[in-house]
Amino acid sequence: MASNLKEGRLSRVKGYRAVSLEPVRLIDGSLKASLEFTFPFTISYEIKTDLKPLLDSVATSQHFLYMSTDGQKLPKDDPPTDTIPSLLLTFISSQSLNSTAMKVQSILSQPQWSFINLSGILGSLNSPIPYDQVYLHSRYRGILPLFSLATGQAGRAMEDSIRLTLLCGSKLQEMTRFYQQALATPNPFMCPSHTIFALVSKPVSTLELCLLESPPSLHTLTLKHPVLHIYVDDIAMVTWQLGRDGHALERLEGYNNHWTLTDPCGNRVALVDKSGLES
Repeated sequence: MASNLKEGRLSRVKGYRAVSLEPVRLIDGSLKASLEFTFPFTISYEIKTDLKPLLDSVATSQHFLYMSTDGQKLPKDDPPTDTIPSLLLTFISSQSLNSTAMKVQSILSQPQWSFINLSGILGSLNSPIPYDQVYLHSRYRGILPLFSLATGQAGRAMEDSIRLTLLCGSKLQEMTRFYQQALATPNPFMCPSHTIFALVSKPVSTLELCLLESPPSLHTLTLKHPVLHIYVDDIAMVTWQLGRDGHALERLEGYNNHWTLTDPCGNRVALVDKSGLES
């Protein structure tokens, strides 16, 4: 639990107040990052009603994904119909008929989730996961990321693992350098079309970040509500390196070792001093 949490709340986050926060749980101190969904207060209950069963169906998600509420307002206009979120969460299972896969598939088959087939668009990129079971929330297209399920031979050796994929357009090299510095990972798994970072180092890599090149024909929307929290051992070095490369860092009001910034594609990132966390 973050030591700067008071009664489960952050006092202020970049000018708006966090009403509630579910602290992330660390796994033997090996967790490098987690994803926080921050929703406008006016719609938070409705979104959580749709999202919480999906996250609860994957046992390991309690360690990586959590939700909070803030005072931000909804965008005035819906995103263009030809755009999709640049963030994709994939639940990976090595068995297509296990209980977790069936629960996820059942939830994503409900009317509020729209099916999207990206395998044709991204197939030429030698993607690490097939994108033939991707779903988008039909009402909150500009707030929630894409969700997908990969099962059977498309899965990994472990079950109930999670992959965060960021569609990078033509900025794969810039994004790779940014996350190499932020995650202090000099040698991630790199291919011409994608880069993969292990966000949990032991006992197995049950959470990964995948930076995926995407073609110009795929119009993506950078979401403002998810925030990727990165837990840093040497925050002074990481902030110095990112600042040297021209990334604007803002200290979270009231806290000395919590910084906010955006990656080269505009995704929101928070750097947290790991020494302030307890396992």
